[in-house]
Amino acid sequence: MLSKSGFNLSGGRVLPGADGPTAQFMYRGPNGERVTLCISHRKMNSNTTAFQLYQSGPVNVFYWVDGDFGYAVSGGIDRQQLLQLSHDVYSQLTGAAPG
Repeated sequence: MLSKSGFNLSGGRVLPGADGPTAQFMYRGPNGERVTLCISHRKMNSNTTAFQLYQSGPVNVFYWVDGDFGYAVSGGIDRQQLLQLSHDVYSQLTGAAPG
């Protein structure tokens, strides 16, 4: 749920991934911005969680691996706003703040 940040779920699908199915959730912001959350199961477990930024043209992506799962939040929005959305996702999935 990203509604507290003004983003509402607009759809979702299951996509093929290198380690199995990937869940993709699509959100739309108050001004028509589009943000995507992808969650995939990983074959390799990670004992650390660190947010990483990737940028390709106008699209920013924050991604991280936590345990057996990989997460990516992407969109053509400001990096700070995207980071906040990523923190919202992380805290909802784990019940903790990233750090």
